[in-house]
Amino acid sequence: MTFWLLYIIVMLPSVGSLFLHIAAASTVAIAIFSVAFFMATAEESPAEWIRLWKRNIKIAVVVFIISLPIGLTIPTTHQMYSLVGGYYVINMEGVSDLPPKVVAAMNTFLDTYNGAEK
Repeated sequence: MTFWLLYIIVMLPSVGSLFLHIAAASTVAIAIFSVAFFMATAEESPAEWIRLWKRNIKIAVVVFIISLPIGLTIPTTHQMYSLVGGYYVINMEGVSDLPPKVVAAMNTFLDTYNGAEK
């Protein structure tokens, strides 16, 4: 495993978390801007203010629509270790050359390890 792969495994979940926080903040902004928009229309404010609040709502909705899927699709650190480990196990060289008893022992160990984790 290279240094850069480890760096990505450690840092990428932070980026996903950041996008989820941005989505949450944009949800709050949408609520605040919507209240301000309805107050501006109820008070018959100038058309410039109404356009401003409409634009702010649109921007907050776009930020929410972009940030939520990004934040949800970035895997966690545990998921990334599982992905990398699975890749290395599947692509391990020389597994077919091992004796069947060794492969059976490895499978037994992995089965008990997964059972102990649950």
